[in-house]
Amino acid sequence: MNCATARRQLEWYAMGGLPASVEAEVADHLAACPDCRAICDDYRRMIARLRSSAEPTRPRPAFEAATRAAVRTEVRSVRRRIWIRRVGVALGAVAATLLLAVAVGHLARNKSDKPTDGSAPQRASAEKWQFQGALAVPTSAAGGVVVRGARMYLVRRSEAGHHVAAVSVATGGLIWESGLESRGYLAADEHRVYCLTATSRRTIELVALDPASGQPVWRYGAQASRGLHGPCRPVPLPRGRVCWTARDTVHMLDAKSGRAIWTRSFPGEGLLSPARAWGGDLYVASSRALHCLSGEAGEDTRRQPLDIAGALPSRPLLAVGGSRAYVACPTPTRTSRLVCVDLADRRVLWSRSIPRPLHLLATEDVLYVRGPEVSALDAASGTPRWTCLASGCSPMTADDGLLHLVDATDTGRLVALDRHTGHQAWEILGIRSCDAFVRAGDLGLIKTVDGIVHAFALRTP
Repeated sequence: MNCATARRQLEWYAMGGLPASVEAEVADHLAACPDCRAICDDYRRMIARLRSSAEPTRPRPAFEAATRAAVRTEVRSVRRRIWIRRVGVALGAVAATLLLAVAVGHLARNKSDKPTDGSAPQRASAEKWQFQGALAVPTSAAGGVVVRGARMYLVRRSEAGHHVAAVSVATGGLIWESGLESRGYLAADEHRVYCLTATSRRTIELVALDPASGQPVWRYGAQASRGLHGPCRPVPLPRGRVCWTARDTVHMLDAKSGRAIWTRSFPGEGLLSPARAWGGDLYVASSRALHCLSGEAGEDTRRQPLDIAGALPSRPLLAVGGSRAYVACPTPTRTSRLVCVDLADRRVLWSRSIPRPLHLLATEDVLYVRGPEVSALDAASGTPRWTCLASGCSPMTADDGLLHLVDATDTGRLVALDRHTGHQAWEILGIRSCDAFVRAGDLGLIKTVDGIVHAFALRTP
């Protein structure tokens, strides 16, 4: 068995899903090939992380206990700091919270640290509604929730299969459910909802749905990975276009018709990152280089070699903020090489080794890294500004001077950190999730590992 054949089997081998005869052949190859063995070890670590992140540590009654403890903390804090007249108002709000959400955590503390950019930070309050039955896939974008206008789109799981559903943001009520069997990876713009569906063992289609009815409008097929790494989410772009990365190929499509405008492949460079837009161009990263593609024709106008020795042929992470791109490529040593590239000057600004990250989020002057801990790195130099211990697998989101994420420690909690200092602004106890916190107007949405979407009211403290 050669390396190419073995690597097609490694994901199933790491999960123990191969027939005995094939498993023996793969094992013999791994014993003689250190490169494939390193990739297999990487898969095993990923599987272990998936299982540990997805397993709830306590049942729903513990969630209720965390709720009541958090409410008691809020009451004691309010009594110490606020006049008697305001205490009565706070107690009334607490009572309303207990009636509205027996099994949901309440925001416990509000810190005095304020963002320095003058924005008004939001604080979570009582739960407004729940939606049950959503698809939950640990550390994957497959089950991600998308909000567009007054609607939330998600993949709903049932005995009939996995279907895209539209839900009212205001009430949590179901608006429609598509009959199309979907693999998820949702995205949306003003005129379409995009999802992926599998048509055969090796072919995946990108499908556009009518947001009014959920009916398919067009389909676009491509050869795409169905293994552990999974395909990429489509990326809606201005001027009626949508970009989709499938394995080593970037597809630019007309969002109205699904017609291919151009495609660009990078054979031999492994899996590509999802595309990021900046300055009218698109950027994709492999373990070998950062590519700049012209938005009009897809020409590879600029290739920035990353020169990462020993990088695994796994999909890298790519984030773009301001005029900088950040690429994190995994290595066999449980670390990743993080490289910062100045997109205007076309040069590498800095590079450093970091523990294997799960997510990157870039702003104008700061890069946030989610790994064994959450770190804020200075964009210009890569030096840490602050770090915060927080286990788990949820992506980070930033809004109103706050950084939102889920800490999986103990019963779990949804936490908001001041983006400038890393100090905690608020938390909701009893939340375990591998999905991102989503802002929808005056509501905050989070999908937990049991497939329940919780909607919390947001208010300015």
